[in-house]
Amino acid sequence: MGILKNIKCSYMKKRYRCNDEYIKDNQTALRVLPELIKLSDMKNEELKTRVLSANSLNELLSLNCSVPDLEIEPIDDLSPCLFEPSTCEDRYKNLRREVQELKKRWEKGRKKINQYEEVIQDIRWMHRFTTNYENFYFKVNFDKVDTFTCITYNLDSFEPDSISNPTLYLSFGKTNDQHSRMYISYSGYDGALKIDDFFSIKERRNHGSFMLQSLLELVPLLNQRIEEYNNWFFGELKGMHTWEEFQSSLSFQRPITYIYGSIHPAGEITKEDLVRFYDRNGFIKDGRLYRQI
Repeated sequence: MGILKNIKCSYMKKRYRCNDEYIKDNQTALRVLPELIKLSDMKNEELKTRVLSANSLNELLSLNCSVPDLEIEPIDDLSPCLFEPSTCEDRYKNLRREVQELKKRWEKGRKKINQYEEVIQDIRWMHRFTTNYENFYFKVNFDKVDTFTCITYNLDSFEPDSISNPTLYLSFGKTNDQHSRMYISYSGYDGALKIDDFFSIKERRNHGSFMLQSLLELVPLLNQRIEEYNNWFFGELKGMHTWEEFQSSLSFQRPITYIYGSIHPAGEITKEDLVRFYDRNGFIKDGRLYRQI
């Protein structure tokens, strides 16, 4: 039986139909890939836990997103092929299919890890002219397809007496400078925060809702800045006016008490779609974009 098998195998090798030369690589892959998948799963869980518990943007940006290297030792001494010549081609196809499925699982896990690094690099690029991230508002989330997203806003750039205000950004990976963003402006005269414009690049993934809810969290931090500014300005008056007189002056910046804006349909998204979206998030009153704080 051994002699007959050798003759058939020799014939298949001569006809280039023997897969024996590929068996070693696939056996190595079958041994290594499960370990790689285990490492990537552990790393993904670690990263998810750490981003959700990060207390500052500096802490988030310092995360190590690399997977530990795994030493791969190829199989040098391979036992004789036990495949029967009549079925070895099918057996090999099954082996290769199993390896391909494991590779897909490994690639999926690796892409999720890379996505954390892409978000971190994107945040660094957006705020590349900033050297200190201590006074940033940030909030992380995992969207409908479990993609890591992060909102950032530079509180140091918010100046109550200035017309321009920094932009609220949402990062979700490589974007080629097409970021989801919200342009806002503040009026100290009546304590209004206006949504000037609003872009959500990835639609139907709750990015827009995440930004609106983050805006509500941002308001108390902005009001704290406004209070600090008023205290500083009043101190500069050096007793020339009472606090009550200062509060009634145009120099006094009123805290934010409401958010408003205009609804601008774009592309395939209609005004009715936007009204429903803002209404779901509690930003519609009497058909207008409005939210009392």
